Amino acid sequence: MVHQSCRGRRELLIMSLRPALVCFLLLSLTRMAESDDCDGTADKVQFCKVGDKLKLTSGAASGTQVTWSGTGVTRATYDDDTEQKVLELAGLSAADSGKYTATYTGGPKNFLILVGAVPCDEGQECKVVKGSSIEMDSGAPSETVAWTHEKTSGGAGPSIPDINFTDNNKKKLGLFNVKATNAGTYEAKYPSGEPQTTKTFTVSVQDPITTVKIEGDGSVCVQAARSS
Repeated sequence: MVHQSCRGRRELLIMSLRPALVCFLLLSLTRMAESDDCDGTADKVQFCKVGDKLKLTSGAASGTQVTWSGTGVTRATYDDDTEQKVLELAGLSAADSGKYTATYTGGPKNFLILVGAVPCDEGQECKVVKGSSIEMDSGAPSETVAWTHEKTSGGAGPSIPDINFTDNNKKKLGLFNVKATNAGTYEAKYPSGEPQTTKTFTVSVQDPITTVKIEGDGSVCVQAARSS
């Protein structure tokens, strides 16, 4: 009798918990289906996650017609189909990375969007393939950061445009569609006086694999694209 009573209470407990479990699962699935908003900032880089919803605000005055250009504009939606002052792009993927431009009287405004950028860590070689996006974080709390780039082949790299930084203090650096010329050593120094902190990032850029040929039982021959 005691055994049957315990079993009965256990089954009753399971039955009472079942609706709560169903609600929990439904809530979890709903949250998974929802995407986070990723708001771009004019003349700055914005890092977004795959699946995010992009929102770009042109800043155009009411009654002003805005024309957008950029990788993902063909599937974008707008807050107003006529003026198109605010662009929205759901379900972001790496293919949506790039520069977006809002052209209008009083503009233009440019936005650099990097989706799923590879984070490069200080003191470790950051190996990426050509065409990738990368992210480097100086870790500076509030000071203005001075960035330099020394190419792998030697010599200083080209100056880095302001749009490749997340803010005016240049805390984070983002590079889109990296090429062989982007390889090398990046240094982030702050503050301008002493003592000074230096963060070093080493970037190597490799050719993407285009052909894989398997010969025999275990040997694999990999052919990579060759480009300048």
